[in-house]
Amino acid sequence: MQQRRAFSSMSYSLRARLLLTSGLVFLFFFGLTGVVLDQAFSISVKNAARERLKLHTYNLLTVTELVDGTLHVPSYLRSERFNRPGSELYMAVLSGSGEVVWQSLSVQNSELYYGDLAAPGNWVFGTATLSSGDSYLVSNYGVIWAGEDGEEQRYTVSVVENLDTAYEGLGRYRFQLVVVLSVLGIIVLLLEAIILRWGLWPFKRLAEDLEEIKSGRASRLTGNYPRELLDITENLNRLIESELRQRDRYRKTMADLAHSLKTPLSVLKNLAQDEKENSLTNNFENNNRLLISAQVARMDDLISYQLKRAVLANDSLNRKEISVNVGLQQILSAIEKIYQDKDIEFDTEIAPNLCFYGDENDFLELAGNLIDNAFKYANHHVILSASKVENKLGSHLLITVADDGPGIPANQRNNILERGARLDTMEQGQGIGLSVVRNILYEYDGQMTIEESSLGGAKFSVWIPVKR
Repeated sequence: MQQRRAFSSMSYSLRARLLLTSGLVFLFFFGLTGVVLDQAFSISVKNAARERLKLHTYNLLTVTELVDGTLHVPSYLRSERFNRPGSELYMAVLSGSGEVVWQSLSVQNSELYYGDLAAPGNWVFGTATLSSGDSYLVSNYGVIWAGEDGEEQRYTVSVVENLDTAYEGLGRYRFQLVVVLSVLGIIVLLLEAIILRWGLWPFKRLAEDLEEIKSGRASRLTGNYPRELLDITENLNRLIESELRQRDRYRKTMADLAHSLKTPLSVLKNLAQDEKENSLTNNFENNNRLLISAQVARMDDLISYQLKRAVLANDSLNRKEISVNVGLQQILSAIEKIYQDKDIEFDTEIAPNLCFYGDENDFLELAGNLIDNAFKYANHHVILSASKVENKLGSHLLITVADDGPGIPANQRNNILERGARLDTMEQGQGIGLSVVRNILYEYDGQMTIEESSLGGAKFSVWIPVKR
């Protein structure tokens, strides 16, 4: 018991498992989404920064000219950031040998690295990190200027911008992205928890209903359960009903046994009293011995039958597929030996591949009692048929036994088939066998009818649902 409790305390509930699994899935999904969105935005920001630096380069080229071999660039440019020292945006023109021939006013007192020279008509982009720790985005564009004399000179226009300002908004975007995805993840997990609570509520209600049954306040599951739980609840109800019938059977059996033994015990008690009060003779002793033997045999028969009926419950959780053809052949082989002196004509109509789902002993007891009853009361002819029939209630195994005996009066048929009839109130001649048949059919939700057969005797028909 302690080990079971320890194991239960370490187990996760179904809701916790689903929530944990969903959380891991959402974490992976939102994480992957965040990485994809960050990469996409980063590429967009970097491309925008490069295009902006290109635009600055084109603006410089439109206001620059080469006069008498000297490059003339205005001191003040259109963008105010180039005219303001410390603005983190710089521009310079490098000669073909790498010397600075012009630089913007913003370059004053700034340590810069312009990178490699660019071939004419080509763009070179890169980043540079200075000893101060500052990082910069560098854009170089190679250009050729031709003077009035036709002499060409190679230059490189370099635009440098601090990464923090070039990629402005990227950090803020990443922070907002993390916040938004985190909030969305929390909202989704909360919704998932609500959905799981609502979706798993029928299981909680099922547990509560089972507790009601356990405490004796209910006898079956009656809640309006979802379609997915109907098979479970129906099987549980069958199991509960079977257990209740088993308990009721034990109670009734003990009452029947006690009632049935009253008469034999009374006879024995009277015989004992007579022996005590009267002088015994040999003839008297012999008669008493015969009476005592008869009463003891009767008591033994009653005890055997009642105990057999008490354990006749149908185990619906352990049903097996029993071949009807094989079972009937076993019964017929034994019956023919028992009644071989009666010279009875016997006809069978058994469909192939028939199956009974249940306990083999139940089937043999049911069919054996019907066939034995027919042979016992038949004059010359018995007909046995077995087939599978379909109706609005589903598939059924139909077994019919007919004989040409005296038959059963119509006014006695209802008494035989009445559920809950007591053994000591049954009509003479029907015996214990039919009671056993009735009880077995009750356990398997089957039915039995008694009619007059075409042979003139009795016709017993039983329908047993074909289900596992």
